[in-house]
Amino acid sequence: MDINADVKSIDKLKDYFFIVPDYQREYVWKVDDQVEQFLADIDNEYDPGAQKQSNYFIGSIIIVEKNGKYDVIDGQQRLTTIVLSVCALRDLLKGLELNPTQSQYYDLIKTWLAHFDLKSEQMQLRLELQYEESKDFLKNLIEGAEYKGESSSSIKKMQQAYDRLKDHFEGYLRDGLTELVGYARYFLTGIDLVVIESENLSSALKIFETINQRGAGLNAMDLVKNL
Repeated sequence: MDINADVKSIDKLKDYFFIVPDYQREYVWKVDDQVEQFLADIDNEYDPGAQKQSNYFIGSIIIVEKNGKYDVIDGQQRLTTIVLSVCALRDLLKGLELNPTQSQYYDLIKTWLAHFDLKSEQMQLRLELQYEESKDFLKNLIEGAEYKGESSSSIKKMQQAYDRLKDHFEGYLRDGLTELVGYARYFLTGIDLVVIESENLSSALKIFETINQRGAGLNAMDLVKNL
């Protein structure tokens, strides 16, 4: 089994374009549980006044390459939350009077979320959700468009997560634009995750099963659904 595992900061995820396949479960993180813990864990590591920051390890994702993009086999909950966070940071910076350095951060964030591909002449989204419950909510959010479709349970949870993330980041903005940009810098460069790239889907599923059976694992039905 050929496995390639690398520690990547969130900024370095710009080397990938991710897809959550249609057989994956929907977004299930609750705003008052996993999302709140996500923010608390980052705040516990981030020190606004520190000259040197401690990096925060957020976990791992398992991916497999498919037609130039990467199917996410495990880790889609945290990856979706990361994308929602970057959207919230972008939306807070949008329309503000930024100095040249701050403008670079804003441009970097926009490019991270979506990249214009010259060959296809289309925007490539950092994360595409293909499961039915997602509809086009995340796509619209990344593109800065209003979502007018019906709301599934997954969409409601993503909307609630986005609102909570944005509200949390606004706390830094109230302390000054410099504070918000400093937090954005840490979010992009100080948060690490292990990207585990498998040679094929079969190997990726074996890795997924091993990881989840060794920890506070998924139940048998979750593993059967995955297979």
